Amino acid sequence: MRVIVADNDQVIRETIRGLLVASPNIEVVAEAASGSEAVALTLQHSPDLVIMDISMPEMNGLEATQRILYQKPEVKIVALSINHNSALVKRMCQAGAVAYVTKGGAATDLIPALWAAHAGRTFVSPGLDPTLFIKNKAR
Repeated sequence: MRVIVADNDQVIRETIRGLLVASPNIEVVAEAASGSEAVALTLQHSPDLVIMDISMPEMNGLEATQRILYQKPEVKIVALSINHNSALVKRMCQAGAVAYVTKGGAATDLIPALWAAHAGRTFVSPGLDPTLFIKNKAR
């Protein structure tokens, strides 16, 4: 599984990279510090998945998700956010994300979310309303 990690916080990117490289069959092909960089790197590397922070400079994760999926609909987006707000979960789902992981639960939830997304299934961190995600699925 080829993955791009998109988060404006370098420490978060490094932490996620460490978690992913320790997992078999997952390769981090690039890291992005902004939404626009995430779009450009996705077009360049054609990953299977993009882990997308929602709050980023230049272009937020919602818009970056929409742009990526417009050009590369086969890429799966796994949203990553500190925000537990149901409206934001719904908006990311409508933008095309197939999974939503909270940063607080990333250590335990991110790998299962990636494998679920890669297999074409949705994933929502425990504590979030999964029906919001499923009922509002745009793609």
